[in-house]
Amino acid sequence: MQQIRNIEDFNLNPTFTYVAKKQPPIKKNSKKILFFITFAILLIISLSLYGWISGTLSEMSLFSIFSLQRITVYGVQGANADLIKQSLSVFSGKNLLTLSSDQINENISKFGFVEGFLLRKTYPSEITVEIKLKPSQGCVKRQGIFYELDGAGSFWESSKIPDSFIEVDSSVDISDINFQKIVKDIKEINCANAIGMISRKSVDSYLIKTKDNVKLIVSGEDFKTEWDKFIKSKSFIKKNFGDGGTL
Repeated sequence: MQQIRNIEDFNLNPTFTYVAKKQPPIKKNSKKILFFITFAILLIISLSLYGWISGTLSEMSLFSIFSLQRITVYGVQGANADLIKQSLSVFSGKNLLTLSSDQINENISKFGFVEGFLLRKTYPSEITVEIKLKPSQGCVKRQGIFYELDGAGSFWESSKIPDSFIEVDSSVDISDINFQKIVKDIKEINCANAIGMISRKSVDSYLIKTKDNVKLIVSGEDFKTEWDKFIKSKSFIKKNFGDGGTL
């Protein structure tokens, strides 16, 4: 009779083994991916650099084409024209596309004889500045040159020979406001304010001595005509010279 084995000798929990199907190995493409990423980055950088260089060269080309090379000034003569040109010379070589009237005004408004100006651009490299002068309050001839006065201390070389003018020697400061007031009074035949003595010097000129003892020679058909009209007025002596005036 067989003996029953100890129950512990029996394995009541059977073990099952599952054999999985072996997968094929995955190929590594990391080197190729890295290569393409690097290539893309370099391509983007190259295109950006090309665009920047092209833009810079384009700007340089435009700057070169529209670089200011010639400045012409009208409306003012002689030394004052040279002053205007010298003042505007700071814009030589500047880009004509960006040059503005405000920039021009900053440079020429400092001159007392300038009332305004007109700016004309001639592309690609030229500007013309036409100066508008202040109204003249009288004309003076000094050392062979005619000057217009504005009555406030400024003067400029006349662009033409005036019909009437006052001739002075080189010692007279024509920028002096008091002197310019005398010139204005003489121009307007306001003799009471300006003239202490007047006498005829020639057919078309008069010798005037101001109340400040400044000797002047007034010439011109305009002054002669106006003076002739003036002395024919009945009250010109009393009105302009008083009882002590000298004619």
